[in-house]
Amino acid sequence: MTAPAASNLFEGLFPFHPREDHWPKENFLTESFAYLLRTDKAVLNCWLSRLLGRTVKTTTCEIDTRPSVHDVVTGTSFYPDLWLHGYISRHEPFDVLCEHKWESHCNPIQLARYSKEADSREPPARLVFVGATHKHKDDAAKYLPGGAGMCFLWEDVYEALDKLDHKSQILKEFLDFMKNHGLSRAKPLTIESMRGFLHGSELLEDLSHLANRLNDNFSWDIIPKRFHAERYIDDRFGRIGIRFETPDWRPALTIGFLFDGSNHRVQFLNPEKGIDLLLRIEAEPRNTKNIQPVLDVLASKRRMLLKTAASALLKGEPGNGNAYSVLIVRCCLGDLIERAKTANDQLAATQKMLNAWLKILFDDGKLESAFRKCKLDSA
Repeated sequence: MTAPAASNLFEGLFPFHPREDHWPKENFLTESFAYLLRTDKAVLNCWLSRLLGRTVKTTTCEIDTRPSVHDVVTGTSFYPDLWLHGYISRHEPFDVLCEHKWESHCNPIQLARYSKEADSREPPARLVFVGATHKHKDDAAKYLPGGAGMCFLWEDVYEALDKLDHKSQILKEFLDFMKNHGLSRAKPLTIESMRGFLHGSELLEDLSHLANRLNDNFSWDIIPKRFHAERYIDDRFGRIGIRFETPDWRPALTIGFLFDGSNHRVQFLNPEKGIDLLLRIEAEPRNTKNIQPVLDVLASKRRMLLKTAASALLKGEPGNGNAYSVLIVRCCLGDLIERAKTANDQLAATQKMLNAWLKILFDDGKLESAFRKCKLDSA
């Protein structure tokens, strides 16, 4: 996540979670959205107009989060994320059950229960699904065939609310929060913009948006758990990416985008196409004086890395001039995304490449074993 913005309520509250190792991001997003619906009539009318397929200007609406719904057949209860119910006019009721996803996967059993509950009401309720990724939306559509539910992305929510002519301050902050965390519609990167950046144009906001989407939309479970102790979006040293930091950097890992090679002391792979995609394992030089076992393992993995990466340099090798870089793997981002037609295609191609490199490094456990031998195991 990015550092909280002092003027943004949502960014300020987002890092706080009720207990260690439990971060209910979807609940936070739902509660934030519900707060807007309760307090901003324009937001409520805008979103209900989208859900009900007609212009809504005045409503009486109850807005409940995590309501308990009892299933008389199974004798159990379940809890939709959001329930909107009330009257558009004095005699025109509406009833909408909503399920939201950010990081977790679609649950077909859960959606089937919600669909059954919606159909059982008189008149039948609408069932609405909102997800963060196109996979969420596609899966939900598959689990709710034949128009059993309406499926949206959070970027659809963003787009609808962003079109409001008069935005309250709290709505502006919520939209900024969504944008910062990759929940708005992204515009595709272009080779022209990346090439132009090297000569002074602006690209950093797009890279930050992409880094947040990588962080929030994928699990990165291939990276050993100890690296997740401190995970955040890092915008320093000429790079923007996801930082996985262990105590005392033993070691740290960054995956993302290198837009200035001066601190890392490397040259861009293809300046004509702009910046590089980056994976970097780094450690304090004082802790890497005797890491030959680590370098041996990395050297043995280099052949596989170079099947997709354009460069994989180890500590001390020519071209790798930064003493903190135990390993720096790169490919030209322009080469990777030039055939991707949309921002989501670019996101998928980027994640696929990074995940392939990470699997080579960590899947067999040999690198972690070498880190332990060299006291780079956070112990």
